[in-house]
Amino acid sequence: MKKASVKRKLKKIPGFFKRVGLVNRNFTIISNNCWGGSVYDNFSLPYRTPTIGLFIMPDDYIKFLKNMNYYLDSKLVQVNWDETPFSEFLYDNKNIYKKSLNKHLNDLVIAKLHDIYIVFLHYNSFDEANKKWNRRKKRVNLNNCVVKFNDQNNFEKNNFEDFDKLPFKNKIFYTANDEFKSNCNTKIIYLKQYKNNGYVLNDMNFKEQNFDLKKYLNSIK
Repeated sequence: MKKASVKRKLKKIPGFFKRVGLVNRNFTIISNNCWGGSVYDNFSLPYRTPTIGLFIMPDDYIKFLKNMNYYLDSKLVQVNWDETPFSEFLYDNKNIYKKSLNKHLNDLVIAKLHDIYIVFLHYNSFDEANKKWNRRKKRVNLNNCVVKFNDQNNFEKNNFEDFDKLPFKNKIFYTANDEFKSNCNTKIIYLKQYKNNGYVLNDMNFKEQNFDLKKYLNSIK
């Protein structure tokens, strides 16, 4: 057995035990960053969403959510980082991509989906990103769906207001700011450890959160 195959099998063992008591296992997570992938990996479940290993800027993410079926039917088109309307943001964060991913700006896989942009941060080629996006989008189940957002990547307060109004039943919002209040049943998770940063740096360390993820997933309708 190949070493990579052994590693994949060993990686699934903790998830097997974490899945105990998780009744709802066929959920879809739509996320603006890698959070969804972390949830599936936490329970060693297959990805039932295309929003894996990527990030979408706040304004584009709200657009995507408002007309998701249209965007899921649209085709990805590869673009360079300097063709995006947020090229300055990417340039300002170039050292982060280099340090954490060993990627230069020209190595970033970015695609345009009609009029929005997706940064496929954890992909090595557009071909890989395109194939996985198209394969995984067929698994989306909007009848058993969690829609997640956070206050990263040039987030503005009006982005939350727009998100809160969206008609999805199960919405989660991570923030470093305790001023946000929901008028439409959005689950707000306040991570006070990032208050001084002004936004959430990492919403994927579930051990740091006062949030019972398993209970929440079992409760969604």
